[in-house]
Amino acid sequence: MGIRISCLLGLVSGLCLIADVNAQLFKNTIDNPIELDPHLSGGVFSSGSAVTSGTTTNGTDVWALGNGTSSSVSLTFSVAPGYTAKLSTFEFDVRLTGAAGHTFVLTVGSTSLPATTIGTQGELVDWVGVSIPLTSLERFGSASSSTPISFTMSFSGGTGSGTYRIDNVSIYGTITPVPEPHEYAVAMGGLLV
Repeated sequence: MGIRISCLLGLVSGLCLIADVNAQLFKNTIDNPIELDPHLSGGVFSSGSAVTSGTTTNGTDVWALGNGTSSSVSLTFSVAPGYTAKLSTFEFDVRLTGAAGHTFVLTVGSTSLPATTIGTQGELVDWVGVSIPLTSLERFGSASSSTPISFTMSFSGGTGSGTYRIDNVSIYGTITPVPEPHEYAVAMGGLLV
């Protein structure tokens, strides 16, 4: 969550300091309820290929994506009016059977990030953490309306009978208030002194 830092010196000189503190904005493990920053809403998974919750792998509940040459799952949440989100990292744990597609693409809104290969195609990947940087994306948010952010996780390149298991999905970034017009005026007025 973003933290606004102000001080007397900042007010006198007209300089406004805003410190963005990177924090976990979203977390979902199948065993626990969704943890969501208070300025976000939603956070529900949906899929074009069947997503089954409650599937167990080695005694742990996980999200299971449908079998086939490719699978995808989507996640959407919204930023509250008056706030913006600057995303830094998308992280998850994944288990892929040898026949599953090991090529992964994350699409945020309409932006597809570069493809990532997880392990070696044809080999079992037994629970590996994946971290995708999001720092190249613009801020999401609006002063007057709720702003949806959608994430689509897509796996491809499988041979037809692969399985995918996903757990511990987390999104990191900062949430900051949209500055009010009078805050701009105070900052600009201080520069003229």
